[in-house]
Amino acid sequence: MKTLRIALLGTVHVHLSDHLSVVRADPSAKPVAVYDRDQRTVEVLGELPASLTGHEAIRTADAVVVDSTTAEHEELVPLVVAAGLALSPRVRAGPR
Repeated sequence: MKTLRIALLGTVHVHLSDHLSVVRADPSAKPVAVYDRDQRTVEVLGELPASLTGHEAIRTADAVVVDSTTAEHEELVPLVVAAGLALSPRVRAGPR
């Protein structure tokens, strides 16, 4: 079975630890990269490769979980959609 590679965009969502727990508990999924504007927050997830940009983080991913602030969704969600990757269902990609 192919492993689903997951990138995390953002590290400030209140449920980040829950999202990571679900990904880590699934033998068919693996977190592969993390990006946040504030690189200091990425240090909390030291076991994941830190990316300097959202583009870099999603380059090796099959799917993305957006755990950024809501204000950053306008910037990050279009990156994911343009790359044709699966997006966590809790994030709305379309107009409200």
